Amino acid sequence: SAMTERNKSAANDMDLIGVCCFLLQHRRWIARTALLMTVLTLSVVLLLPRTYTTAMSFYPKSSDLSASGLAGLAAQAGLSIPTSDQTQSPDFYTVLITTNRILRGVVSTVYNFHLDGHNNTSDLVGYYGVNSPDRAIGVAKGIADLAKHVTAGADLKTGVVHAEVQTKSAELSAAVAARILEL
Repeated sequence: SAMTERNKSAANDMDLIGVCCFLLQHRRWIARTALLMTVLTLSVVLLLPRTYTTAMSFYPKSSDLSASGLAGLAAQAGLSIPTSDQTQSPDFYTVLITTNRILRGVVSTVYNFHLDGHNNTSDLVGYYGVNSPDRAIGVAKGIADLAKHVTAGADLKTGVVHAEVQTKSAELSAAVAARILEL
């Protein structure tokens, strides 16, 4: 048994020595590969356009405090008890934020924002570069583009609704998020 352990130990030592020899023999290739991957990664990161995300969270106002308190306690226990007014539920607001009606109002609003060092004044149809002679088609395409950049969710345990807006302008992301909350 002692001999077997020595053999295993010697084999492990040989494996370690073999790995070290391999690394030493190929050190230039390994260094060049690591350097190339670093340069490629930095190039991609620096050449891609920046995006800015504005995150918002809110707690839906509830008119029935006793029912919402009970629902909150049930949520802490992992249960879901609907309150009397489903239009006040976090899920309702999560869906509402991403509906065409809300997004249409957001897309049609004119915003002032900086982009690529220039001051811009445009609605989101113009921002997304939608070219259509028919305004309704342009707005529909703008809504589809905006929907790809707006996410919403809710924490059922706390009832807090979270949403994010992502654009290429920090000012525009903040303005779009504020407009969503207004509507």
